[in-house]
Formats: sequence, C-alpha cells, structure tokens
Amino acid sequence: MSRPASIAGPLALFSGDASQNEEALVTAFDKIEMGAESGAGEAQQNIMDDMTRLRACGEGEENGPSTSDVERTLLDNGTLLLLVTFLPRFTFEARKEVCKLFETLLSRNDALTARIVEHINQTPAIIDGLFQGYTSNAAVISGTILRACIKHKPLAIQILRTEGFWSLFVHMKNNNFDVASDAATTFKELLVKDETKKMTAEFLGDNYDRFCNEYSVLLSSKAPEAYFARRQLLKLLGEMLLDRTNFNVMKRYIQSAEHLKLMMTLFKDQSDHIKLEAFNVFKVFVANPEKAPAVLDILQRNRDRLIQYFEAFKAGSRECLPSVVRAPPNTTTAWPARGLAYTRDNLACGMLFVWT
Repeated sequence: MSRPASIAGPLALFSGDASQNEEALVTAFDKIEMGAESGAGEAQQNIMDDMTRLRACGEGEENGPSTSDVERTLLDNGTLLLLVTFLPRFTFEARKEVCKLFETLLSRNDALTARIVEHINQTPAIIDGLFQGYTSNAAVISGTILRACIKHKPLAIQILRTEGFWSLFVHMKNNNFDVASDAATTFKELLVKDETKKMTAEFLGDNYDRFCNEYSVLLSSKAPEAYFARRQLLKLLGEMLLDRTNFNVMKRYIQSAEHLKLMMTLFKDQSDHIKLEAFNVFKVFVANPEKAPAVLDILQRNRDRLIQYFEAFKAGSRECLPSVVRAPPNTTTAWPARGLAYTRDNLACGMLFVWT
C-alpha cells in the first residue's frame, strides 16, 4: 500500500547542495525554537514531511522519491551527516523519523543499502556524531542508529576503531538509566554478534591492555549508577571467556592474578547478582589446567576461606546460583566442600561442580 499523494513532490529543506541544506535546516530550527510567530509550525511540518518522503523510498513506496533522488539528497548533498549532526535539535517526533529513515535504508539489503554503508564508512563524522549523541537528549535514538549500523560488518569494524567505542565505558555509568542501558546494549551488540565475532576477537587481541583496564575500572566502580553496567558486563565477560572465538584472549585473561583478585573482591559486593556473575568468571580461572604461578598461589592461600564463602553463599542465596551449580528441585544436595582441591602433585587446583 502506498502513502497518500501528499508526500510526493520536492523536498522543502533538502533539495540543494550541502551548504544550502545546512542553512535551510538551521533556519528551520531557529524558527521552531523562537516560537509560533516566526513560522515554527510550518518549519516543523517541512522537516516532518521531508523525513516522510525520504523514508517512503526506503520502504518502496510508489509515490516516494526515486532511489537516485535519495542517493543524491542523502549522500551527494551531505544530508545524512546533517541529520546526525543536528539530531539533538530535532523534536522528539522528528528524531524518531530520522531513526526510522536510517533503519529502513540500512535494512533493504540492496544497492541503495550498499551505497549508504559505503558512504557512512567513508564519512567518519557520521559515526562520531552518533557517539556524541549519547551526551545529548538524542542518546537513545543515536544508540538505535548505531546498532542499525553494527549489522553491517564494515561499519562494525569502523565503530570498533573509533574513540567513540571507548566512550561507551563512560556512557554505561550515566546516571540516566535509559542512556546507561542503551550504551550497554550497543556495547554488547558490538562484541557478541555472530557475524563479527572473529573480527571482535582480533580487536580484543590488539587492544587487550586498554580494554581490560577500562573493563576493570567499570567493574570496580562503587557508583550506584554503574550497577546495571557492572552486572551486564560481568555476565558478558563470562560469555566471552567461554566463547571459542576468544580462546587466545581467555587464556591471557585467566593468567592474570589481578583479574582473579578483582573477581574475588566482587564476591563481597552487596548484590547477589554481582556475586553470581563474578562466580561464573571465577570458575574459568579455577578450571584452567595451566594456571600461572601467581594465580595458583592465590587460590591455594585462600582455599579454606573460599570454601567457607561458597558454603555461606549457597546457604543464603540458593536461588541466585547458576543452573550448572544449582541442584534440581526436590533433590537432596550437598555443596561440594572439597570443590577447591589440590591434585596429587599440589601444582594445580580444580573445582568440581558436581552434586552428589
């Protein structure tokens, strides 16, 4: 079904070259912000109409602009960058239209989508502008557009290589829950998508020290607003360490005594959920048959206290235990008090998560 004929016709604000489009857009925003007497209503309607016309092409509408018109307007005339740059100045409804435009054009999987992806890849300011959106009232919209870009491998690679990626560690601690949770969602999308796992593993290997340092700083945060991100990142860390694609990163991570100490420190957290996720990461350290001497020394010196801790944790928070540790309902269980046990040569520790 096509849209009403009223969406056909020339674009009101995006029909010139890049400088003309920017001037027209700034003028429209100024009118909107100055109030109705300056033509705010007409300016707002022009913006909404233009967004509707452009999206009509992405949705294959018969009376929308042609693909060549959209390419010329969005790419050749620099409008795509303008939309991102001025995203915070759009009204909420107009921002949603911009978001729908990006999502539609990036999901077509045709020649137009390929041109859009190529253009974004060759215009770093677009991705930079979307990350800057996390500091504005357009944070969630910017994150949604970023995740639409991540679905395309060339753009996912570009995003990982920008400083914007590292800014997510800051945004995930935002005191606005919507911003923090959206940043965490974008962060996870970048690291665990099946299509980009190999690329992500290479990125983690090349940026291991900085990544682990940023990760540890966030996990160690005591700020209340960081709770959601800490919980999500701990869970993500456990998933990444157990993914075969990240085998080399995992081996390097669990050889670090400092990382082990961090997990053991998190056992003291007030949240049972944090303790649980730290426990799941801790298991990877213990299960490693080739522990670094410093890691082995910490486990051996703290063996009795760890056993006592797990006994108390199991007794007080059974429902928070992971399914691989929790016994089936209505069964007699016994916490494996000898879970941390030395092998016969006293050179390795093993943890047995077996109910008897």
